[in-house]
Amino acid sequence: METPEGTMIVDSDGVRGRIKSTPPSDDKTERVAVGLEDGQEVLVPVEALQSKGDKGYHLPFSFRQLSREATIPVLEERLKVENRPTEGGVRIDKRVHEREVVVDLPASHEEIEIERVPVNREVSRPVEPHYEGKTYVVPLHEEVLVTQKQLLLREELRITKRRVQKTESRRVTLREEEVSDHPLGGNG
Repeated sequence: METPEGTMIVDSDGVRGRIKSTPPSDDKTERVAVGLEDGQEVLVPVEALQSKGDKGYHLPFSFRQLSREATIPVLEERLKVENRPTEGGVRIDKRVHEREVVVDLPASHEEIEIERVPVNREVSRPVEPHYEGKTYVVPLHEEVLVTQKQLLLREELRITKRRVQKTESRRVTLREEEVSDHPLGGNG
């Protein structure tokens, strides 16, 4: 029976081992050296192995039974280096800084200018308020006593609206946040 090195063998207790070599035998029984998971090495008779196809071999009894007979412990130390993530964290501090700045705000308002214009002109009927360009004209009438009664346009109020814009300075408080982090625990 061909027993290639590295082939898996599982005994009746579920213990696993791998074929390491086929050492020379003093008698006619062909044996293979099997390295077990715990590091021990046992010699297993080849005729006791039951093939499981591609999945290796099954041993119908325990490796422990063989180890009582002829166990040759062969130990090898191996170094395994790996990085493991460590538990840690980051503490975030947030501070609010205040500073005062001067800002120029556009502000506008409307001003009304009233101009009194003497007219003193006779009119046959009342003159209605009206616009002359952007100026709103409000006629003021007065009845005067003459030999006959006559309507006199005494004066007009000329009302002009214009927009005035100026810049005012105001103090405004602005806030700015600053973040810093501090590692917590772990190795990094």
